[in-house]
Amino acid sequence: MSRPLRYDYPGAVHHIIVRGNNRAPVLLDNSDKAYLILCLIDILSKVGGFLHGFAILDNHFHLLYETGKISMSKFMQRLNTKYAAYFKKKYGFVGHVFQGRYKSILIEPGDEKYYFTVLRYIVRNPFVAGICDNIVKYKYTSLKSYFEPKQYTFIKNDIVKSRYANFNNFLKYILSSEVTEEDKVLYSRIKDFYFLGSNDFIEEKIKSAQKEMRKMDRTGNENITAANVEAFILQEFNLSFKELHSRTKNKNISNARRIAAYLLANRVHFNYAQIQQRLGYSNSGDVSYNIKRVESDAGLMGFIRKFDRIQESRV
Repeated sequence: MSRPLRYDYPGAVHHIIVRGNNRAPVLLDNSDKAYLILCLIDILSKVGGFLHGFAILDNHFHLLYETGKISMSKFMQRLNTKYAAYFKKKYGFVGHVFQGRYKSILIEPGDEKYYFTVLRYIVRNPFVAGICDNIVKYKYTSLKSYFEPKQYTFIKNDIVKSRYANFNNFLKYILSSEVTEEDKVLYSRIKDFYFLGSNDFIEEKIKSAQKEMRKMDRTGNENITAANVEAFILQEFNLSFKELHSRTKNKNISNARRIAAYLLANRVHFNYAQIQQRLGYSNSGDVSYNIKRVESDAGLMGFIRKFDRIQESRV
């Protein structure tokens, strides 16, 4: 079964949720949370995009992110890779830091009802989750940044300031116990959502959004391509192009092909049919099997981490 598409385009605003693997804590102390914020600042400064809001808890974090010159997927790849490398080094951790694919919901442009519903959900999340007793004193959300920009200068605050005259009015809205219709829609989709807005938005905007995103991802040196993956594999395994694309029982070549399949699926976002065609696998089930072999082999995953470090150095 193919993965659901990410609906994205320049200027799109997304609610993103990233969880620790098996929902385990991956932001164990305040220094970890502070480092994640530094990662956000660093990557935003290099590749663009805007952050409208965030909240960092112990085992997950929320972002309200506006796509810039690279896709949301590539922005998140850089963010998660950078933080995961830090976490593994600090704690001697082996394995996946984050749980599968992050969740994302595309918010209808210009629809302030849903925009503020999501922003409210995000910034009050640590309080609702019982992480803190006083949301104003909790440092790891964007709550105070809209009217005290010195706290986190990278937060885009113009939409909030256009509706609320001061922090107290904004805080009253954030802490309100009222459950709106927009709240009900958001809560009903929290486990399996991709977009939030009117039916017209869902029906009319998605096709043009996908086209624009595919065009954006084909251009610029910031993007990881199949050619990047193949060049890495050929160099690491000292293979010819023909060897990489041929079925064989040779263990070295088979491992190289597995790693290539994993990277094409998880970094270039090819579907299994595309990988099957490019690498010459018998069927999509064969592709799935070989990707799982990589995920269960610490040695092969070492090549994935090396590839990510190389891509991170290109940012």
